[in-house]
Amino acid sequence: MYEMGLYVLEILPYVIAAFIVYLACAEGAAAELPGQATLEGRLSQVRAEYKLVGLASMVMVDGSVTESAAEGERKIGSGVSVEVGDEWHLGSITKSVTATMIARLIEAGQLSWTGTVEEHFPDAEIHEGWRDVTVRQLLTHTSGARANFPIGVRMTQPEVGEESRAERRKAVLAVLAKKPTFAAGEKFAYSNVGYTIAGAIAEQATGDTWEELVRQQVCGPLELNKAGFGPPSSSADNVEQPVGHVSRLFWKTAVGDSADNTPIIGPAGTIRMTLEELCRYGSAHLDGELGGEKLLAPETWQELHRPELENYACGWVRKEATWETPYTQYWHNGSNTMWYALLVFIPAKNMVVAVTSNDGSIAQAEAAAWALVNSSARLVKPEIDAELRRDLPTELYPKRSPFEAIRWNEDAPEVRVNDEWFTLISLDGRTTDEILRFSRQKYGEKWRKRFEEDLFELLVRMGHAPGETVELVVRSPEAGEMQTLEDVPMTEENRDALRAKRQKGGSRDEASQSR
Repeated sequence: MYEMGLYVLEILPYVIAAFIVYLACAEGAAAELPGQATLEGRLSQVRAEYKLVGLASMVMVDGSVTESAAEGERKIGSGVSVEVGDEWHLGSITKSVTATMIARLIEAGQLSWTGTVEEHFPDAEIHEGWRDVTVRQLLTHTSGARANFPIGVRMTQPEVGEESRAERRKAVLAVLAKKPTFAAGEKFAYSNVGYTIAGAIAEQATGDTWEELVRQQVCGPLELNKAGFGPPSSSADNVEQPVGHVSRLFWKTAVGDSADNTPIIGPAGTIRMTLEELCRYGSAHLDGELGGEKLLAPETWQELHRPELENYACGWVRKEATWETPYTQYWHNGSNTMWYALLVFIPAKNMVVAVTSNDGSIAQAEAAAWALVNSSARLVKPEIDAELRRDLPTELYPKRSPFEAIRWNEDAPEVRVNDEWFTLISLDGRTTDEILRFSRQKYGEKWRKRFEEDLFELLVRMGHAPGETVELVVRSPEAGEMQTLEDVPMTEENRDALRAKRQKGGSRDEASQSR
């Protein structure tokens, strides 16, 4: 234990930031991976781009693994390759496991979402600001708990089990004796302490350790038989499993197989799994979100996945649809600063994506992971994307136009492109009459305004999503000759100019403008 304490001191600059990475990633890198149809090819590309020691990923669709890949070394310089079946430290993905375990105890009647800190520690000295804090507030980072424990707690390395349970309770009660950082429910503040308190509450209610509860309530029912706590065991000679790595100056260094944050904060982030187990765990949540009853009742799944502040639910972040990703995603990531992991499930596509790395270069691992998630999602059931985009609210559509200006000759639009005026005949094969007819049917008296300001959206709702450029067939008003303008860019600048002109009264819905 003393040697481990020295090791923790050595990596303390890294440990302080542990598990506080999830906020950075919802809009993480969506790198295009041209020409890479397979997960293996995409993974190889992003691992090389972000210079990661090891990287692995798995995709599950409709309950079955469709792709998996792994590349790199278990330990830098060892020559031993990572494999798809390896075990990976999950960091803060552990939080959703803790929340799921607690949800099972709630269904069993041993806990409740609204149970308070005071109810579970009736004999302890609890500051009045903590007394009415609920289990759900602890799980949604709205409890008022600080981000991390004091350095003395983070340096403590008890044996996992009864010893870590006793130290966890001691650390939790020390926090609860002092005023919380803010009133419960007032705001969101990501907290390893809050999840550790929740874990200690589960221990107090059942008499079992957090590790035993995770095995009983989650790993056992889902048959996650290789799951464990802390990094995987790996000998220096044979490197049977990946080991974590930290970046120091201009090189990366492997750490020992016991290097981790203190087991005291286990409920916040010390679980390990294989990729297949991680996907299977994510699939259970996916199934629950779709109304399934495996592990939990549908209403309990809904409570687990219902966000509070900052779109954070109980161990999951809900990412709402955007134009680029027109479907809701539930995700969480984690890192103990020596490993990285990301788990995402997408109900609209019935898919789960898991990405893991034994590299603590968080920004680089983050970018690689989201590039793999986004590229994998685009390739699965792409027809769903088109359907979902047609139903997006107006504010989520790109605001772009190929026209520098528009004027009306009766009900016929004349458009300016490259400082020349033309009568518009068609756009990407859609005739002007078709576009205007649809606009009238869809938007009534605002049909001209929509044509001018929301052409991109108008085309999508017609069933055609334009690219960065479009093809225009036009006729010169003076010469009357038809011509084709290829690769005309759709730009925000054009659309903004059209909108500004309209707001100044330069165009009207209710009357025609002639040249």
